[in-house]
Amino acid sequence: MKRRAVIAFAVAGTFSAVLLISAAVTAAVLNTAPRGGEAARPFSVEDGEGLSSVAARLKDEGIIRSAAFFKVIAALSGSQYAVQRGDYLFEGQPGACEILSVLTSGKQSLTKVVIPEGFTARQTAETLSQNGIISDSRSFLDAVSRFPLDDYGVEKTGAEGFLFPDTYAFQKRMDNDEVIAVMTDNFFSKIRGAGLSVGERFYEGVVLASIIEKEYQSEEEAPLIASVFVNRLKKNMRLESCATVLYVLTDIQGRPHPERLFYTDLEVESPFNTYRNFGLPPAPISNPGLVALTAAFHPAQSEYLFFVVKNDGSGRHTFSKDFYTHNYHKRHN
Repeated sequence: MKRRAVIAFAVAGTFSAVLLISAAVTAAVLNTAPRGGEAARPFSVEDGEGLSSVAARLKDEGIIRSAAFFKVIAALSGSQYAVQRGDYLFEGQPGACEILSVLTSGKQSLTKVVIPEGFTARQTAETLSQNGIISDSRSFLDAVSRFPLDDYGVEKTGAEGFLFPDTYAFQKRMDNDEVIAVMTDNFFSKIRGAGLSVGERFYEGVVLASIIEKEYQSEEEAPLIASVFVNRLKKNMRLESCATVLYVLTDIQGRPHPERLFYTDLEVESPFNTYRNFGLPPAPISNPGLVALTAAFHPAQSEYLFFVVKNDGSGRHTFSKDFYTHNYHKRHN
């Protein structure tokens, strides 16, 4: 009887070992990516979507082999409620365990977005919306207008002028305030790197830079253009910047960008219209880059009061000290 018991125990042990080995092999197979899958697979988890739905879609889209196995490993790891909403990109055919780790960590795929120098908040919102970074341009603009700058040492509200133009890598469907904070943090990081500091009249400098950004085309002329505006402010002359009129027409009134400005356009009523009002506009009219910002805070020393673009296609300007010479250059430039 003892011998039979020993044999039975040995057989049972062998059978259990076979089962364990078989289960391990099955798990290893189920953990591998399906054959024939693409090198890179995008996948989105919707807000409030449960594990069963996620697992089923992963299986249907050929990213995992078994929805049931995916749910088992999630339960065993305590991750069945930890899958995070977002947009992901699976490259190199990862296994089910690796996919679960990514979905629970929230390491989403990033989208590169280029925001050019001089873009307004409206243009920035359109670009971010087109790339799926934000869901709605209007709500983004509302958030821009309400964004406080106190934490940066600027006692103003509104991030227009501080959405630094740069190349960003954003997640899709981000919170508006989060996007604005990233761009504004970048602004203050960049100005510190350029040796500029937040002082008493810093906000006015950013407003001036936002106008310079829209006026200069040749980088070396930016400090000269800045000097013209500074000289006009000192003499209590209107700035008479066409860029401020265009801002009123396009970004405030929502009209299409005109091919040219007419004298009637210069009379449009707005505190931003520097043809009608003295001094700087009440807020920035664009988001300037470092060239315009540096020029605004370190303008050239000159006696120029006017400039007009040359007609040679170079984008450069002719500068004048008086109105008579300026009119001559307008006719013969």
